Amino acid sequence: MISLVFSPIWFFGFDNVVDLISVVITLLIGFYSYKIYKITNKKSYFFLYLVFLLLGVGLIIKCFANLGLYFDFLRRIGIQDTRLFGYQMTAIGLFFYVLVTLLAYLILIALTLKLKGKRIISLLFLLVILTVLLAKNSFMYFHLISGILLLIYVVSQFLDILIRQLIRQINNPYHLVLPFL
Repeated sequence: MISLVFSPIWFFGFDNVVDLISVVITLLIGFYSYKIYKITNKKSYFFLYLVFLLLGVGLIIKCFANLGLYFDFLRRIGIQDTRLFGYQMTAIGLFFYVLVTLLAYLILIALTLKLKGKRIISLLFLLVILTVLLAKNSFMYFHLISGILLLIYVVSQFLDILIRQLIRQINNPYHLVLPFL
């Protein structure tokens, strides 16, 4: 038997509320990224808008997939045998959630590392999706790959900030005089 419910029983429905709050936040960040893109015409802001739009769409898909299971949504709209069909629709919804979320993370990584080649980005996306699809416990591997991608992003941002601080200190002429005082 496949378990598509990843929340404790007492938390049914509340995780959708948290996801909907996350949708609003991600779409607002995406909206402001798009406004900055329109003002500056920098493609990096457009890709940032795309990242947050994809994350928001992924969370919406996940919310609808969870609603189908939690509240027996399919039976209410007239589908009689909802056990198999409901699980299939939820599995398809979760697959698209995984697909869209990993695509957003890969765009974020490509934006951060300034990857220009579309072939490299496509190959990375294909490898990530194949890893998730062929894994025995694909949702666990999705979270593992998501964590690795986000860790790469955080380390890259940390190193970028550290390098900027070092350059700023080297370019400061008073920095060379301070040891002699």
